[in-house]
Amino acid sequence: MGLIHDFSDYPQALLQCALDHLTWGNVLVYDTNTKRLAEAPDAKDRRRLLMESGDKYAFWNLWMRFSFGVENLVKAVFLQHQIFLMKKRDLMEKCPRGSKALKSRQAAEVYKAVGIWTLVANRNVWLQQMFLNAGIKHPHEIDSGTLGSYRKNLHLLRDKQKMTDAEVEQVSDALEVLSDIRRNVDAHVSLKIQLGGSIQHDLEGVYIPAANVLIDVFYR
Repeated sequence: MGLIHDFSDYPQALLQCALDHLTWGNVLVYDTNTKRLAEAPDAKDRRRLLMESGDKYAFWNLWMRFSFGVENLVKAVFLQHQIFLMKKRDLMEKCPRGSKALKSRQAAEVYKAVGIWTLVANRNVWLQQMFLNAGIKHPHEIDSGTLGSYRKNLHLLRDKQKMTDAEVEQVSDALEVLSDIRRNVDAHVSLKIQLGGSIQHDLEGVYIPAANVLIDVFYR
């Protein structure tokens, strides 16, 4: 029997996921009334507790979670304003009877197994149509795109009058710095030194202001 996954609230779910990642470790806090992200008043102590937790990758986790949070936030904003950059990952063809079936039967059966999950968005007519247009029938087929692809398409939000030119420039620069200095380095290069705080005030001067712009845009 198949299982149905309802993605009708996908933008809202991505936003909540983003906020959960951004505030991991309680170094940053989110005010639900003002809808603002900020460093916690005791952020220094929070970082010290992470460092003393015994997890030698605590600061790595902190920045990776932050980076994932920003990426989910960007994707939430695009979907909220009906801009669909997602594509289909042709995974089902790797099943045992598929045109791209893996040689290992054991491996191919994994793709067959995830095929029991069906994706719908019955309460979101626009999103349901986008999934249909893309040929996406299962959650694992979603290719949500890279952070870079969204950065390059921020102008689409400006075209919908959801962002100003200045905001597009601000967010674009912030995403580029985050990718170059934090996300890509932490994800693909193992550094001997882990920094829990800012580099030239990048957290408080670049990333947090850009994240707050994106949160504002989500609700516009």
